Order: sequence, then C-alpha cells, then structure tokens
Amino acid sequence: MESIRSVDQVIKSLRYLTKLTPYTGIKYHAIGGTALVIHQVKDATKDIDVAPILDESTYYKLIGNLRRAGLNIDVVPRGRRIRTNIPEVGEVAVDLLWFLDPTKLPYITSSEVTTAETVYINNTITLQVPQLEHVIRHKLLVARPVDITHIKLILQKREINWRTVIEGIREHMRELIQQLNHRSELLGTEFMRDAARNIRRSTRELREQIPENIRSELQEIAKEIEELKKRIRYRAT
Repeated sequence: MESIRSVDQVIKSLRYLTKLTPYTGIKYHAIGGTALVIHQVKDATKDIDVAPILDESTYYKLIGNLRRAGLNIDVVPRGRRIRTNIPEVGEVAVDLLWFLDPTKLPYITSSEVTTAETVYINNTITLQVPQLEHVIRHKLLVARPVDITHIKLILQKREINWRTVIEGIREHMRELIQQLNHRSELLGTEFMRDAARNIRRSTRELREQIPENIRSELQEIAKEIEELKKRIRYRAT
C-alpha cells in the first residue's frame, strides 16, 4: 500500500474518484492524518481520510455510484473504505466517511467548515482543509494513542490558539443539543460518555503539553458533558 506524502497525491486521488460519479459541487473535508500531511505537520499517512459534505442520502448514493463503477468498497465503522489503484499515485486506500452527525465521533462543526482552507480538485469539486485547532478538537474527543501522538506532533511544530479548540468543543455540544431536540434524546448519551472520558484521558496524557488553565477548562467541560448526559437520561425516563 502506497503512503500519501503530499497534497498533490490527495488531489489526484480525489480527481480520479470524481471521474466515476455524476455528482458536482461536492466538498470533501480532510480528516486526521490527511489534514496533517497537507499542513506539512506529518510526513506521510497510510490512507486518505476525507468526509464528503453531503446529506446522508446523497452520501450513500455517491458510495453506490462508485461501487457500480467497479471499485472495491469495504464496510468500515462510520463509513466506507475504498481501495483502488489510482493512476499516477499507486495503490491507495481512500476512506469516504460521513461525519455530519454530532452524536458520532469525530464530527465536523459549522465553524470548522466555514474556516477551512479550500483546495480545488476541479472546477466544481473542492477539498476543505480544517484549521489545526479543529484537528486537535477531533483528536481530544477520540483520544486513541495515535491521536495523542498527533497532538504532540502538532504542538511541537505549530502555535495553537487554545481558545479556538475550547470553543470548538463547546460548539459541538451546542449542535449536539440542537440535533437531539429533533431525535431520540438517548442517541446523545453514548457520545457524551465517550467524550467526557476521552477529554480526561487526553488532558492526563498531554499534561506537559497543554497549558494548566486549558487543562482545567477541559476538565470542567468533561463535567458539564456528564451533567448534561444525566439530564438527558432523566428526561428520557
């Protein structure tokens, strides 16, 4: 499997997929290691992780169209993995992930979309590259060992606005509550359990890298999330 080492490889891969679908105007959003390679924080990533900014119905139509075009598509958690040989790039894995549901991790907030840098794939298809602060927000809420490693790497190479990170987490919670007003309230409790636990794990693992006042604020957010989870569970009963 080829490693992805430049934004040009990402563009060529997405341009190849674009030829196989009738959809225009798609915005892809770079996720995780792909965003770090584009920001030149990380040298390489093993696959391309992007989220099409589409409603859920259109997202699955896009996946179906690519499957009918002959691509091998494997089901993976939270999305679909497409493995294919892409001309001029080699064999790469492209993960098309649907991250517009605030009860899932990670999740793309409204401000993450509006503040992202735009890279053009062609005249109608674009790739959005999130600010590093939003990448950190994702990784604080997921808190796998690789996420902790990536946060340390970002902090070694870039100056970060922690207020943007904090506000991003709070924005996620606001959008989650708004979504839960239209759906079963219990949908949010699993997310809240994981989010509170992962924030605590992140601040513990990154105590040398995160300023003390920010660590304290993150701990307060974890408490707020747990209290909100209790209120939602109480109302549901």
